[in-house]
Formats: sequence, C-alpha cells, structure tokens
Amino acid sequence: MATKCFVAAITIGSVSQLRVVIGFVDIAFALMAFPTVISALLLSPHVKRASRKYFAGLKKGHF
Repeated sequence: MATKCFVAAITIGSVSQLRVVIGFVDIAFALMAFPTVISALLLSPHVKRASRKYFAGLKKGHF
C-alpha cells in the first residue's frame, strides 16, 4: 500500500506545478507536527517527574 502511494505521489508531483507540490509538502509537514505536539504535551508530566527523579539521584551521587 505504501509503495503504491509513493509511486502515485511521485507521478502526480512530476506533472504538477511546483507551487502545488510545495503546498502538499507543507500540508504533510503540518499533519505530522500536530500529533507530535499533542504527544509532547501529554508526555510532559512524565518527563518532568522522571527528570526530577534522575537529577535528585545525580545530586546524591547514585549514578
């Protein structure tokens, strides 16, 4: 399935205007950025907790 989509994107991109292709690339980047930002927001409490634990252990000389 992914190969067919890749071949279709190459084919359409090779016959389209450059502005259209750049627009599709920008949309694709934006669609990839949204889940990344959402997951970063959801994981930030876990990262904060883990970093506090790590640096507290580092301060005590456990590492």
